[in-house]
Amino acid sequence: MPLLDVSFPRYLLDYTTALHNSTPKRKTFAIETLGGRHIGNCVYYNIDREKGEVELGIMIGERDCWDRGYGADAVATLVDDIFGETDMQRIYLKTLDWNRRAQRCFIKCGFTPCGQMVRNGHHFVLMEMRRAQWHKGRD
Repeated sequence: MPLLDVSFPRYLLDYTTALHNSTPKRKTFAIETLGGRHIGNCVYYNIDREKGEVELGIMIGERDCWDRGYGADAVATLVDDIFGETDMQRIYLKTLDWNRRAQRCFIKCGFTPCGQMVRNGHHFVLMEMRRAQWHKGRD
């Protein structure tokens, strides 16, 4: 992943714009505590209606909120929204191979490892969930 080469104010402007202006290929959401504190974001993107699949991403930026269930709650909510409100058949994601915390979260939410990849020198674990898996988890 390349380093950002934009100023922080520009990054905040772009991020705020993305949160407020989803596109047909991308839906972005803020993650907040019950008290309204913004602690991260989640997104589904690369929406491919022909293939019936979409990519999921999440980031909890506030370290004091790690290991407190916010990530799993956000992922489960996003999966429910995708499968409950769209006709997508598959959700996939990639996570850095060393990020065991994220991998445990995704497995807890029903994702299964399905491959590996290397991009820009970084190693990733690929994971997926199919609609049939989601239905089984809800029974």
